[in-house]
Amino acid sequence: MHIDGFMKFSNPNTMITMKEDDLLDLGLSEKDVNTLYIATNVDGKEYKKVYVPGTKNKVITAYGKQLDEKKALMSIIM
Repeated sequence: MHIDGFMKFSNPNTMITMKEDDLLDLGLSEKDVNTLYIATNVDGKEYKKVYVPGTKNKVITAYGKQLDEKKALMSIIM
């Protein structure tokens, strides 16, 4: 999965991402989650984080195709 599926910047100081359990459900490793959560900008300042949930169920596309996994709501909304 590409990082745009579970993290986006809303401004230079804020990242939108998901809670750890949702990220793990998407298949990220604990190491990847920790790396994401401690990310800093070029000045060494940690990003403010806004958390959005993952989907409760596996996604069905607008064309009726059942996907094999849950998705980050941000990748659907944004």
